[in-house]
Amino acid sequence: MIRLSGFEDFAWKRSIYDHIIRQQKSYKNISNYIDAYPEKWHQNSSYSNV
Repeated sequence: MIRLSGFEDFAWKRSIYDHIIRQQKSYKNISNYIDAYPEKWHQNSSYSNV
């Protein structure tokens, strides 16, 4: 359905999993990772596949 909605290049990422955040420290670590990730995108081995 995602591809039919106009996202023909959509692909699920491997090794992605859900995580329940239970502590403030975990939240901060995850939040910092999300904020910094766009700057590191070109270093990702999957980048060339996008």
